[in-house]
Amino acid sequence: MSDRTLLASVVLFRELYDSDKDVYDVIAEFVKASLLFAQHWSVNTTEAAQLLASEFELTLPEAVVGTTLHKRLYRRDGVLSFENGSYSTTPELLAASQPLVDELSNLQRTQDAVLARLTKYIEKTVGPLNQHQRELLTNCFCDYLFDQDINTRFSENISAFIIASQDDAELTEQLNAVREGFVLYDGVRHSPDLASISHWRSPLLVFLDTEHLFNAVGMNGSLHKQLFSDFINLANDVRGKNGRMIGLRYFSECADEVERFFHAAEHIVEGKAALDPSKPAMVSILKGCSTKADVLAKKARFFTELESSGIHPVDLGQQAAEPQFNVESDDLLTEIRREIEEKGRDFHEDKCLSTLRMFSKINTIRKGNSLRSFEDVGAILVSGSHISSFLSFHPSVRGDNGGFPYSTDLEFVTNRLWFKLHKSLAKGIAHPQSLNVLAKAQVVLSSQLNSSVSEKFDKIKSDFDSGLISEEETKYLFNDLRSHATTPEELDASSVESALTFLDHTDYEQHLRERSALEKEAEDGRAAVEELNAIRSKKQARRGMFANWTSLFLHSIAVLVMFGCVIGAFYGAYLLLGKLGSGNDDALAILGIIATVAIGLLPLLGWRKVVRSLLRSHSALVKRISSVRA
Repeated sequence: MSDRTLLASVVLFRELYDSDKDVYDVIAEFVKASLLFAQHWSVNTTEAAQLLASEFELTLPEAVVGTTLHKRLYRRDGVLSFENGSYSTTPELLAASQPLVDELSNLQRTQDAVLARLTKYIEKTVGPLNQHQRELLTNCFCDYLFDQDINTRFSENISAFIIASQDDAELTEQLNAVREGFVLYDGVRHSPDLASISHWRSPLLVFLDTEHLFNAVGMNGSLHKQLFSDFINLANDVRGKNGRMIGLRYFSECADEVERFFHAAEHIVEGKAALDPSKPAMVSILKGCSTKADVLAKKARFFTELESSGIHPVDLGQQAAEPQFNVESDDLLTEIRREIEEKGRDFHEDKCLSTLRMFSKINTIRKGNSLRSFEDVGAILVSGSHISSFLSFHPSVRGDNGGFPYSTDLEFVTNRLWFKLHKSLAKGIAHPQSLNVLAKAQVVLSSQLNSSVSEKFDKIKSDFDSGLISEEETKYLFNDLRSHATTPEELDASSVESALTFLDHTDYEQHLRERSALEKEAEDGRAAVEELNAIRSKKQARRGMFANWTSLFLHSIAVLVMFGCVIGAFYGAYLLLGKLGSGNDDALAILGIIATVAIGLLPLLGWRKVVRSLLRSHSALVKRISSVRA
């Protein structure tokens, strides 16, 4: 239930903050409401902070709570009285805060309704959830919205739910309110001094991982480009005129990885390697390239565009880690390998070593001191890779003191910059895409899809090289994988079901079985069609034969009639000659005989036309009889 309370609390935090209240005013409203909730009329600073945590799940520094109690509720508003280190009040003085309590209850009901919809959606896919699973889903949903951990059990289903509901403007607005409220609350609770909330005081070096270098130039799709543009615009605002507050850099490890990437593109262009469809940046590089020279030209433009965006390689003094600040070791690598393989995931030693080397360099820049806030930490690696996220929070890497990690994601940095610069999440102000829950869902689900495509691509290549599958099967599987690789903006309500189905297939054998089944169905279908066509042909032949003989019979009668007329004409001519020879000059009889002879001889006068007419009549009659019998 605590997570549901926090969902409602951060939305309320946002609403209060956007109603022309400063941070201390917002906290003051929550303190008064917590006293009403708990029916406590006397508290000290520690107890007030504990009430905020127990009633609203808001964890704030005691110093901030103490300042709120003394300067706002005691001195300015007179709601509290102070004596012997304790603050007191009465129910009457807090009566004006009752609407806030009611509003929180309404927001909790709204969040419960959203969770119910989410649960119903997921149960359609995975089946009924028991009570424990429902509680786990609630926790995962909160972590998802708060950017705590996207690698949760239900993250792909939550992403699919949000994308499938993208046309529901009310739901999207409710979820965005949670994310915006949490950014504000998170900024407040991690600010060492609220008086300096809108100021960036210390220089910060932001080192970009390889994927973000590609994002910077738009090689991973338009949404990743937009997310990075939001970040760099905010970073430029913080830089100010001297441009020294935030520097954008990349390590030699990333430069080397980019070089290998373009080198692989050259091999693909030459037909020496297959294209891994899970890498949109590679697809972007190869688009329009037919020779190695084309690839080299794109590489040159890539580094030129980075420079023009203010993203530079590291200085010479930052290319090596000092031994005392080194975080990598053989023992650590062995430990990480074991943990990753126990989770059933592939261990990529090169990527792991590369990331640890960059961590060592960052630790060197920090001089081994990570016990500072984000704004004062001095250097950070911004990465979206799973291995960076895993290593940055690994106890053997981060240490037991819980210092600020060596790596974070782009969304965290963007949101923190936004909070520092604007302090407001009002609807009239354009928000960065990192606050848009739909953008987050598309990025998360596309990342999971492409990761699955990459794993299956490597497995297919390995099995083909081992002779376990044929060349034809390999080509089929590669084509199938290409249809599932995607950029975030390509995911919409019509494609999420297909995406979940693909993620549910843990190996490519399922696709081969489906192909075999489809081929068998097609073969069975062809056999059935051929049999049906044979039956139809026999029926048509029988109908044609019947129609043909029937027409011949009828036209034979017509021919016989015409022959009878001709014979009658000759017989009439014979009678006419007899009449004339006998001297009988009965004019009427002679005229009748002449008419009979003339009519009987008509067929002979146009016998060609008669024959053609009979043939046409025969064909027409055959068709008519056939259609009637069909």
